[in-house]
Amino acid sequence: MAATMEPKLALYLRSAEHACTFKVAVRPGKRVEAILRAFAQRYRDDADALTLVAPSGCLLGGSDRVGDVLADGDVLDVVREEVLPVPGADDYAARAGAAADAVAAAADAVAANTYATARRGESDFEKWMATYADGPLVHKVAHYFDVYERHFSRFRGRRVVMLEIGVQSGGSIELWRAYFGDDLEYHGVDINPNCAQFDDPARNVHVHVGDATDANFMQALARRVGPVDVVLDDGSHESAHMRASFEALYALVAPRGVYLVEDCMTNYWRPWGGGVGADTFIEFAKRLVDSLNAFNVADGAEGYTDPTNPPTRYDDVATMPDAPAVRFAASTWSLCFYDGVVVFERMPRTHFKHIRRGNRSIPYD
Repeated sequence: MAATMEPKLALYLRSAEHACTFKVAVRPGKRVEAILRAFAQRYRDDADALTLVAPSGCLLGGSDRVGDVLADGDVLDVVREEVLPVPGADDYAARAGAAADAVAAAADAVAANTYATARRGESDFEKWMATYADGPLVHKVAHYFDVYERHFSRFRGRRVVMLEIGVQSGGSIELWRAYFGDDLEYHGVDINPNCAQFDDPARNVHVHVGDATDANFMQALARRVGPVDVVLDDGSHESAHMRASFEALYALVAPRGVYLVEDCMTNYWRPWGGGVGADTFIEFAKRLVDSLNAFNVADGAEGYTDPTNPPTRYDDVATMPDAPAVRFAASTWSLCFYDGVVVFERMPRTHFKHIRRGNRSIPYD
């Protein structure tokens, strides 16, 4: 039996808080006030700062129903957002018309919207994706852009060495060159010899054909071109390969560099040997949370709870035990998990120290 299409109505939802207009698809029959509440909850907006406008420009009131069908409904999707200046007058028809024109003009250029754009407008990545059409294919998951911005933005405006595992069609080279600019020294690794066509030293783009799970190959490359500021693993998406590359490269990343592994959703997919609790890169990364806290693990074993900062073996790299967990803790600032992405931020560290100021306190008991 053929599936029936669920009816949807396209309306414009004006957010005064975000100074923008969203085109939203909703089910018929839902009261406007319920739509506003649902949207506000989903996108962290203020329901009182939202206004629903029909394509005609008619302002819809809170008790009005959308359409004639009485049925349960909700905001189904944000189809597109356009950031528009906030008009000085309450001309809702003009606002809706401007939003409609903007949405129509951009609909073919932008394939995906993210919670990030609903929250704060388009990122530089999304703006670039909206205009990029003629060139090598680039394939990304929309919400990765926020992750990139959070962890990579500090490398902009300076020389940055990037090593990307997985070149494929070469589109990401254009993405990274657009984001980092001419200061980028790009190195891509791919096992497919056809990717060698993207090697372009004149643009500081270097493609190396080889196996990213070959520790000798990867370490020799990292030592030759490093220190590497950014490693992005967008290779085979197989857990064993992710881990092999990480174990080969992580110690060679710059002291304040970033190692990002994306498309970890495959760690939960059976064709990739995934699943909750399976032997995946995600599970490997979870165990590294304990390694990140190696100093604290040692404190627990040794009974260290003194807030006056007595000396420990972990106050100086030279005195630290030479153990994998300790080495990881001494070189890693943070380990961040996102939907389908794991990010490691490196930074030299020693045992934490308490800081106490002030002369009046309340007893804990």
